[in-house]
Amino acid sequence: MQSANIPPEAETIKSLVKISGILELMLALVIGILNLIWGIIGLLVVIGVIGIIFGIIDIWLYIKCTEIQKLIDQGEIRRAKMKH
Repeated sequence: MQSANIPPEAETIKSLVKISGILELMLALVIGILNLIWGIIGLLVVIGVIGIIFGIIDIWLYIKCTEIQKLIDQGEIRRAKMKH
């Protein structure tokens, strides 16, 4: 369904962001949490720091994707484009 004030290309962006949001939920959030757990457990070994870093990056990506989706829902397409 298209909104009257959102251009067609914005609807495409919105759909792609929703799809990526689902993938981010599975990949970034779940794997991010697992990486954090792996990193915390692995702190006994130096390699555990890598898990913590990857976990933080994955969760950050999920948050950014959610921000873009909110901007598109609010009709702020230009700001959403700048959030890459």
